[in-house]
Amino acid sequence: QILAEDGAGSDAHPNDLFGSSVSISGNTIAIGAERYGTTVCPTVYDAGRVYIYTFDEITGAVTFQQVIDAQYYNPGLMSVVSDAETHAFFGKTVDMADDLLVVGAYKEDQDEFGALPLDSAGAVYIYRADISGAYNFEKKIVPQDREARDWFGFSVAIYNNQGNSAHAFNKYEIPTFRNCYSGCTGSTHVLTNGTTATTDD
Repeated sequence: QILAEDGAGSDAHPNDLFGSSVSISGNTIAIGAERYGTTVCPTVYDAGRVYIYTFDEITGAVTFQQVIDAQYYNPGLMSVVSDAETHAFFGKTVDMADDLLVVGAYKEDQDEFGALPLDSAGAVYIYRADISGAYNFEKKIVPQDREARDWFGFSVAIYNNQGNSAHAFNKYEIPTFRNCYSGCTGSTHVLTNGTTATTDD
């Protein structure tokens, strides 16, 4: 059994929904808490958070490693900054493969550069583990045809092929539920290496 308190300590809150999503790759576990928020200024409700743990197969011990919050690259500042946003639900979905972690925030409003807000358009965040095992922000993804209430990132999946380094690829399948306030229609965006999106209706 893993509790939010095992990693978050006093930062865990009632109704964080710790465990709303879980993914395992090797001995690494990612656990989403989609309703995590801060109660100190500035107050951010339901921003979401992901916790990383490692599992020792011999002893059975589970060890907390790090907390992951939403981030994006700000071209004006030329740096990675916080993307925590009220009601974004970062961590609603998670998936892992090898050194990659993908996190969905299906009600995120802003685009990959923290601009052009569209209500609940959604976003997906990619993190990559370094040699020490720590996950670092790599990129934030939104579809080219994004619209309000798409819920992009409501689910995510990674298919990782590292067989031949010359042909290695990472494919992400991310459905969009278009216009979900008045009856959903949808499509699945397939991205290779997180750069090019095509849509299967």
